[in-house]
Amino acid sequence: MPLLVIVSVIVAFLAGSAVGPVVAHTLLEVIKLPLSQTSIALVYGAIVYLVTIALLWLCVRYVFRAPYERLGIAAPKKWLYIALLPVIFVGYYAVSIGFSAVLSLLFPALHQSAGQQLGFTPESTLDLVLGGVLLIVVAPLAEEFIFRGYLFGLLRGKASFVGSAIVTSLLFGAAHVFTLSGSQPLWLLGADTFILSLVLCWLRERTGSIWAGVGLHALKNSLAFVLLFIVKVSM
Repeated sequence: MPLLVIVSVIVAFLAGSAVGPVVAHTLLEVIKLPLSQTSIALVYGAIVYLVTIALLWLCVRYVFRAPYERLGIAAPKKWLYIALLPVIFVGYYAVSIGFSAVLSLLFPALHQSAGQQLGFTPESTLDLVLGGVLLIVVAPLAEEFIFRGYLFGLLRGKASFVGSAIVTSLLFGAAHVFTLSGSQPLWLLGADTFILSLVLCWLRERTGSIWAGVGLHALKNSLAFVLLFIVKVSM
């Protein structure tokens, strides 16, 4: 079953990537909004998330016949972790910076700019707004459902916490290395998201819910978005 769970995530994402743009294109044809290519790409990204989630929801119901409680979408059992999110974020960020610094020293060619890592360059105010919504709201909700809800939740029913967290985090890191970078893999982004995912899996385990992870994920993306596109800090 663990292998089937992993395969189902990959297949659902690939199917979402194939069907999502078609759905988005049809929707945009009906609405007929004058969107830039960046805005269109952001809409495509949101639809891909939605299609992937819908397919995984069907897998839970009809393939694995697992209770929806495994997805961790109920309220957290321990609200203290929500209050401690800023402290947890600082801890994650310190570890991630240290890990990335070591990798950069060992493998200088791995270094990439943070602007490339976010995967888009806003050309207008609408691009900026859509990008903010996608990165700060849609991505944390969708990715926490897919990875810490579905993937980790189903794996955890059959495997240890450590094994489930490592597999989930490897796939999460790989998804960011190869889907946002175009032709050049972003290995430092993969390392950062791997560390982030380990923390998110820990939060999922401790609270029995994805919502603390959604909060931490949104906090991380919000900081990156503000620094890069509002303050325009070069990283």
